[in-house]
Order: sequence, then C-alpha cells, then structure tokens
Amino acid sequence: MEAIANILDLYADVQEQDLNEIAELRVPRIILADRSDPMAYLCEGEFIMRYRLSKEAVRDLLREITPRLQRIRNNRGCSVPHQLQLLVALRYMASGNFQITMGDCCEMSTASVSKYVKIIAMAIARPASHHIHFPEPDEARSLGSQFYDIAGMPGVIGCIDGSHVKIISPGGDNAETYRTQKERNYNAAHVRTRNVIERAFGIWKRRFARLSIPLRTKLSTSKVIIMACAVLHNIAISRRISIEDDFENPEVGEHYHGEGEAHNAAGGLHRRQALTERWF
Repeated sequence: MEAIANILDLYADVQEQDLNEIAELRVPRIILADRSDPMAYLCEGEFIMRYRLSKEAVRDLLREITPRLQRIRNNRGCSVPHQLQLLVALRYMASGNFQITMGDCCEMSTASVSKYVKIIAMAIARPASHHIHFPEPDEARSLGSQFYDIAGMPGVIGCIDGSHVKIISPGGDNAETYRTQKERNYNAAHVRTRNVIERAFGIWKRRFARLSIPLRTKLSTSKVIIMACAVLHNIAISRRISIEDDFENPEVGEHYHGEGEAHNAAGGLHRRQALTERWF
C-alpha cells in the first residue's frame, strides 16, 4: 500500500509540474488584418503593384491634397474617408478597369467611383507645376552630357513631345479638334535621342493602364485624369518606384521615318544643317 501511495504522489507531482509549464506558455495573439484598409493588409510590393505608389508616397500625397478635399458622404449617408477616395482613384488610374468594376470591388456605386475619380484627379492636377517642370539651371550641364552620350546630339537638355490618349468624342462643334495625325521625319541620331521621351510616355502608360484604354469620362474629367497621372508618374520616379516588368516601347524604333512639319520651316532646316555640318 505504501508503494502505491508513493506512486500516486509522484504522479501528482508530475501532473502539477506539467500544468505549471503549460500555464507559463504564452499562446501567440492572433491579430487579424483590417481587410477594409489596403494600407494595413497589403505588403509594400503588393501595394505598389495595385496603386503604383508606395505607402509612404500615398501618405505624403494625401497630406498634400487633403486641404483641397471636402468630406463626402456615400449613398448610405456615411462619410467617406479621404484615404479611401484617393485609393479608389489611384486603383482606377492604375488598373484601367471600368468604373462599374471598381464599384463592385470597393462596394460603391458607379456614380460614387466617378465622383471620387474626378475630385481626386482635380486635387492632384492643381499643383502640377510642383511636380512637372523643366530642369533647373544647375541640372542642365549634367543632363546635356547624358543626352549627348545617347547618340552624339549636342545642346539637348530635355525632350518635348506629345502622346495620344484616346477619349470618347465630346461631340458638338469642336469634336474634330480632338482628331489628330502625327507625322515625323528625323535623322537617325535625332530619332535615337528623342526615343527617350517616347519610352517615357510608354512607361507612363504602362504604369497607369487607364491611359491606354479610351477614357469614357466627360472631356473635363478626362483632362484632369491625364494631368493627374502625369503628376503621379513624376512622384513615382522621384521616389524611385519601379513598375514590375521592363518596358520596350512598341510605338517607335531607331528605324522610324515619317514626315515632320517642324523640319519644313526654314529656320529649323537651317539649324539642322548647321548641326549636321558641325557635329556629323
């Protein structure tokens, strides 16, 4: 009987020790991510893939445009946070999805998405001069050297060009104003040098896919969306935010030849000949 009692006491001691060890164990606390806030549940890479800007860039942009925004209520009478308005607009510009698709994903009406896109685009486009400007004088020498290294074209510190963004016809008497034809006639060095801006436009449209799909918004809204995408693109470049895949411009190559009205002018032709004789 004494042996049995000792065994029971030993078992009780072991059981008490196990319980104490279990009590000392800390079960990790499970924290569920807020699925309503992409800033919280998306990692940095996933966030950039969807919104084309980093989380820090979006926060800074939100602080910049907030003074120009008003609190807006949705159809349920709830106030829509400025951050959500901004993220909806950025997603629309980055993805190229239709507004009805965006509304379904964000649980908003198409009218609400349209309203936020316009308001946010206008708020971003207003300070465009802070983000879109010609190089400063102290940058000119370095830029001139970089452009010269491309194909030996002297005296170049920047490229100015245009790119077509399709929109629906605005109708009315001015409808034909928005139908254009683009023709060029450059020599090989000029083409290779100006390819810099052609690639820039290509990357811009790759970053914001909405620009590669006909904009079906009102003309006034389409204009501010395009300007807002230009501002956002420059913000991304200034923060060295790259897009996922490398871009190869399909629109123009080194062997492109066309007819350019700018080179038909006597002054332009004279300057071109002078450059050719001196440098080529």
